[in-house]
Amino acid sequence: MTLPMGGQLEKLFEFIAKGLLWHHWKVRLTDDHTVVADLVPDNFLDPFSKVPPDRRVNVSLGGGTVSYQGFQGDDYAEVSAWEFTMYGGLETIDETQRPPHTYRKIGATTSHKRVTEKAERLRRLRSGRP
Repeated sequence: MTLPMGGQLEKLFEFIAKGLLWHHWKVRLTDDHTVVADLVPDNFLDPFSKVPPDRRVNVSLGGGTVSYQGFQGDDYAEVSAWEFTMYGGLETIDETQRPPHTYRKIGATTSHKRVTEKAERLRRLRSGRP
């Protein structure tokens, strides 16, 4: 059975990521920050594997009913990446992609808008777009 979420699931996990950033590291986000959540592949957090232990969390709630990992950035406290798993990896189908992709995790990132804008400019430069 497939249930359409219409962006509601992503919005929920954006709020959860903001809350967890405060809960674990006492970092409060403002309108100058961005939060983005979406379905992600299993290797979403691989680039963060070398983050020191004081800037990472790994939590399992309800005997694995919900689990999450989080990593905080080095240069900016507002930069973080999160990965959420529900019921050990509930499969979610993204039918907007052709062919449809199946995901087991939801990811979220937080950042300062300056960092996000700089990354977007670099991406455009590398692709040859102005």
